[in-house]
Amino acid sequence: MDLRLEQCARCGKLFSRIRLSVCAACEADEEADFQRVRDALARQPGLSVDQVAQEAEVERDCVLRMLEEGRIENGHVAEEATCGQCGAPAISARKRLCQACLMKMDRECAEAMREMKEKMDADAKGAVHEVRKAVAEKRGLTEPVAGPAGSKGRMAIQERLKKRRESKSP
Repeated sequence: MDLRLEQCARCGKLFSRIRLSVCAACEADEEADFQRVRDALARQPGLSVDQVAQEAEVERDCVLRMLEEGRIENGHVAEEATCGQCGAPAISARKRLCQACLMKMDRECAEAMREMKEKMDADAKGAVHEVRKAVAEKRGLTEPVAGPAGSKGRMAIQERLKKRRESKSP
């Protein structure tokens, strides 16, 4: 059994989700709302989401949650779900995005993450260069200390320091 930690759709508290998207404290209220929604749909099957919410005296989000969880079905609702970006038919009434806009948002997010990573890498390289430059200045060297991947390795630096010490000694 897959347990997930989620936020209760009714009260906002965190809980371990087993079946419903509400916590145990809100489950009785959710069941009562479910009964009212089911009764409203039994009386008038072709209602829209807003009409069902008004008829059953529940929140619109409650009706959408029940549709998403598969607790109720209504063919009319599927027709009215449109993408909030372009107006095309949406994946679901709750998600409010079409497949094309969802893919576009995924690409934009991936591109933004790539740009952020490149900027962070460039900033890190600049910071490493500044540290090496400061170390070289402190040691009295004219050029920055090379890193392990640099053309001048640790041995070359040690040799320069040794020569410097020898030239200073009487």
